[in-house]
Amino acid sequence: MTRTVAPAPSGSLENWFRRLLLAYPGPYRRRHGGEILTTLMETTEPGRRRPSRADMTDLIVGGVRQRFRVSGRRPAVLLAAVLATVALGAFGAAAGSWWGERTFTALPSTAEMDRLADVIAGKPQGAPDKLPAGPVLSASTAEIVGGGTGLITTPGWTADQALARIAEQGWELRSHKAADAEELGCSGEFVATRADGLVLRGDECRTEDGLLVKTTVFARRSGAYLPLTVAGALAGALAGWLLTAGVSYRMRNLSSLRRATIGILAGAGLAGAALPVVAVCANTRRLLTNLDDSTAPVYVLHAPLKPLWYFSFGPSHMVMAAAVASLLCAFTAVALSRSGTVTAAEQTPLAG
Repeated sequence: MTRTVAPAPSGSLENWFRRLLLAYPGPYRRRHGGEILTTLMETTEPGRRRPSRADMTDLIVGGVRQRFRVSGRRPAVLLAAVLATVALGAFGAAAGSWWGERTFTALPSTAEMDRLADVIAGKPQGAPDKLPAGPVLSASTAEIVGGGTGLITTPGWTADQALARIAEQGWELRSHKAADAEELGCSGEFVATRADGLVLRGDECRTEDGLLVKTTVFARRSGAYLPLTVAGALAGALAGWLLTAGVSYRMRNLSSLRRATIGILAGAGLAGAALPVVAVCANTRRLLTNLDDSTAPVYVLHAPLKPLWYFSFGPSHMVMAAAVASLLCAFTAVALSRSGTVTAAEQTPLAG
């Protein structure tokens, strides 16, 4: 015969079990919580004020497993869970990358780049002809930040002299390959670093009129960048699966119209995420290619979401717009699933 469990004082065994049952999803607690609580109270020896370690472990592990379980195991729902995991994993990696980029060394201004170009060109000694440094894009819009010295035509200019001048400005030469004296084209290169984390990379190109030195300054990857990016990817992937599992449970008690609406919104969100996910994955490949080279430009994962031209088709804000539209569809679908009415048969004191 089933024994009726009387209300227990605060801190009692029953309240312990109720708190542990929070590990289970809300819909599952509303449907089975009362039965689980009664069984636990009946099978626990009298006089206990706290659950045993085994009971606590079973409830927590069972609750977590239930939260990851996709209701019904229908192929379409499982596919949606996998796609949502991939999409939000990519968005999470982009968010971690954005946070990680905030730890990079501050980039030089256009005026600072122009002064550096003067040092490389040798100005004011000899007053060489030099085009102004190219504008430096801000970190919010640039994938690789840099400016150029322009064409240097001063007779007698040498790269060795230029490298000596930048050394006086605190730059340490890492490598130098001189341009071919007999061949036209960009055959020379130098790389220098500064203690604050900036890298100066220059290409020496010989033309019929002299040397064209194109320079780029960018920040080295900080030690926090990769951990933050990986953490963001894991958090996003976890959220994608858990959100899909939670929606699948709640949809069982919704009307056909609401289920169809949620399905359409989820499909639209996953379709809209395709372009941003492909762009983030492409930059992931570029990042991994130069992972061991601290003097190579850092192709941050979230660069495609910046308001710049990225693909050879569509407007510059296309990837960002697709990502925002995708997330709006996803959040609307989740909100619609949570606003459903719980049936009277499922309403128990454990609802929450």
